[in-house]
Amino acid sequence: MRRNQIVLGFVISIASVLGVWAAQGNLPHEADWQYSEGVSVQLGVRDKNGDSAKYKALFTVRAKSGRKYTCEKDVEGNQLGYVYFPEDFKVYGEPGEYTWKCFVNGNVVADGRFRLTTVKTYSDRATVIRE
Repeated sequence: MRRNQIVLGFVISIASVLGVWAAQGNLPHEADWQYSEGVSVQLGVRDKNGDSAKYKALFTVRAKSGRKYTCEKDVEGNQLGYVYFPEDFKVYGEPGEYTWKCFVNGNVVADGRFRLTTVKTYSDRATVIRE
């Protein structure tokens, strides 16, 4: 009997709190979530030894068609400076093969290739090409 009174008291307390929250417009509710997915290629560079206090890294991406896209990134010390293709380059990534280079003070410090494809399920895919 005592146990039932404790449980009933607890239920009444919870109901009172919820009633106050509802009156204040603060009733907790289930979140309504949205999401997005996308494919991008992360390109990055760093001065491994940290010899450069601060520098600008200029990333260039070139499509097979010859179109060239650029993005500049400020990097400090031995931190990695990342850019994302196509988002940071303000373009839409068309399917195809691309080459990229990173310049610091006019010198190529990194380069590579990647391919963007669309498969039969209409999902995008990125492949890094290593030689």
